[in-house]
Amino acid sequence: MSEAITANPSHDRARNFRSILDAASHPGRIYAFVPHAPLGSGLSPEAATVALTLCDFLTPVWLCENFSTPATEHYLRFHIGAPLTRKANEAAFAFCDVASGVPDLAQFSKGTHELPDLSATIVLQVPQMLSDVGVRLKGPGIKNEHQFAAAALGGDFWRQMQVARRDFPLGIDVILVGPGAIAAIPRSTQILLLENA
Repeated sequence: MSEAITANPSHDRARNFRSILDAASHPGRIYAFVPHAPLGSGLSPEAATVALTLCDFLTPVWLCENFSTPATEHYLRFHIGAPLTRKANEAAFAFCDVASGVPDLAQFSKGTHELPDLSATIVLQVPQMLSDVGVRLKGPGIKNEHQFAAAALGGDFWRQMQVARRDFPLGIDVILVGPGAIAAIPRSTQILLLENA
């Protein structure tokens, strides 16, 4: 991929923010996502674009083992100024690669009843997303129900998501990024496992 810097980075950021907002507003719906992050992050271009769009110097970032490298840490500090933490429960954002295994969602903050917005958002890099198989989703932003799946995400991940939302409005928000695509599963979403999950 060519260098992703454009002549109008503020316009790119606004467009990316809109795509993320659309995805969060319509859980499980897959949106095209054109990354505009500078190269060299160690993350996928899509994950790096989410980081540059949503993170700042007030949002502690936690990185999975695959991403926890000096190059990635330098990239995030240089481009965002985001503080990095080794403690998952302190993270406002966590960047994970499903290639290194499904993260243990119980280690991340679900917020508190007084401040549910202190919960973590997990940005999960997956190889592919599909819209016709997998789990059934219900809740705000979904008419009736919607089916969704992502390659390499099995029943264990979805069961963790179910557990994480038991104390709603506490919970975990998830943004999934794949090649040229983005989707989101906010904590308000009800997840129903199919029989083969």
